[in-house]
Amino acid sequence: MNPGSPVEEGGETARALISTMKESPITLALVIFNILLLVLVYYNAKDLRKTNERQFKAMLDEQAKTTELLSRIALQAEKR
Repeated sequence: MNPGSPVEEGGETARALISTMKESPITLALVIFNILLLVLVYYNAKDLRKTNERQFKAMLDEQAKTTELLSRIALQAEKR
């Protein structure tokens, strides 16, 4: 391989990261905590999106019912 190639640089970076993790376990704990936090935020956002979709659909259904009732009332008023 060429000296200074991206693969070699990536390997050096990974080795440096691992040695840092060995020297300071709190760093590893913080990295793991951050990853878990990202996963939690993702699933929370996913659940929130589903809830919002259900609420929006319910709102549209209710609006359709209201529109239908108002149109019936308007048609009855015109027939009189």
